[in-house]
Amino acid sequence: MTFDEKVIHFQGNCTYLLSKNCKEGPVDFKIFGRNENRYGNMDMSWTKDIILMYKNTKIELLKGGIVMLNDERAYTPSLLPDGTKIDKSGNYVSISTFFGIQIFYDGEGNSEIKASCDWFGKLCGLLGNFNGDYKDDFKGSDDVSYNDMSVEAFGKSWKRPGLDNRDGCGADLNDLEPRTRPWIKWVYELEQRSNGTMPHCTEQQFNAAIDRCNILIDDMLTFQQCFENVPPQKFYENCIWDQCATKLADGAFCDSLAAYGRACADKQVPIQWRSKYLCPAQCPINSHYEHCGSQCVASCGDPKPKCNNMEAGCFEGCYCNKGYLWNGLQCVKNNECGCVDRDNSYRIGESFLRRGCSEKCKCTGVNDVQCEPNQCDSCDFDNGVEMCLPSVRKQIIPLISTIKPATKKNRNKKKRTKPAKTHSQLHQ
Repeated sequence: MTFDEKVIHFQGNCTYLLSKNCKEGPVDFKIFGRNENRYGNMDMSWTKDIILMYKNTKIELLKGGIVMLNDERAYTPSLLPDGTKIDKSGNYVSISTFFGIQIFYDGEGNSEIKASCDWFGKLCGLLGNFNGDYKDDFKGSDDVSYNDMSVEAFGKSWKRPGLDNRDGCGADLNDLEPRTRPWIKWVYELEQRSNGTMPHCTEQQFNAAIDRCNILIDDMLTFQQCFENVPPQKFYENCIWDQCATKLADGAFCDSLAAYGRACADKQVPIQWRSKYLCPAQCPINSHYEHCGSQCVASCGDPKPKCNNMEAGCFEGCYCNKGYLWNGLQCVKNNECGCVDRDNSYRIGESFLRRGCSEKCKCTGVNDVQCEPNQCDSCDFDNGVEMCLPSVRKQIIPLISTIKPATKKNRNKKKRTKPAKTHSQLHQ
């Protein structure tokens, strides 16, 4: 959905420019979305990663809740020198920038991007221009105005070349056979609005999808108290769309309900929609589920966080029980928090390398780091973590069957030193 609340059924599986400033603003920035296929369905895509880039800073919110800052692993909460904060709010990891852009991502496919009024009419990308008029949101990077019947071309115009686009991404979807369903007029109209790309769905599956998704529009059921603040029709259509595409997958159904629940919470109407039988929450030990929890989460790195007034409502998710703090993906007691070393956080018993792999260290207790000298042929980074690599790797090169294999050095690995950090990280 765009800033001006226009629904876009674009199913590309590459990396796309979601938003950037196209007119002068406080800072130049770009937000990218990296998509992927799921549930074995190549006709549909879900958000995998969100990438924010501005000045010399790159923040990546990756699938599974992993955070990368300038290609190094980061933890929540992290406060950058410029005032940008990376934090955890319920099931979501959030970025609150100093220039009025906020990003929320649950690590599973549900994301939300907000812009302050300072950016009104100054943005462009897949999420539109933020001018209050949804009718002109389909403007491509080529400055061409597309319509509802050319969603695919509009989306592809914002494809980002060279930013981890995988081989084969962006391939055209298989042409769907024309279908007429006299048994229900509504789905035909939905297909027409969607440029004929409604996922394959049998009559039986479609009826089952309607039965499931009716919870979003039934004024006698769970979400009715939110209807006045957030009209449910668009979420209802998306729910049916995703259920058809995934053959009634439970995960996709729960994602649809979570998306509407998040929208309601944004409007200060939190809904307690999960239950033992409907999309039950799975929380780690020493934690519990809250349908409307604080956006500020106490962690080992920040036991008494100060909340900014982000006007984002409350957040559903897992919260630590009384007497426990978030530490990575689990809740621990204060005396089990581990160590913070050079802006990185480590659990008790965790070992790591530092200073260009010249030291091998271990967190032996709360903020107790023991180090010893370490020798390494070559030091490199793997997902932001320093790793020792052999300087020479032997590779078998077959010539002909009568000659012994030869070896050669792998020159692809070069010795690197770890760049100096310019931010302050606190452990979640």
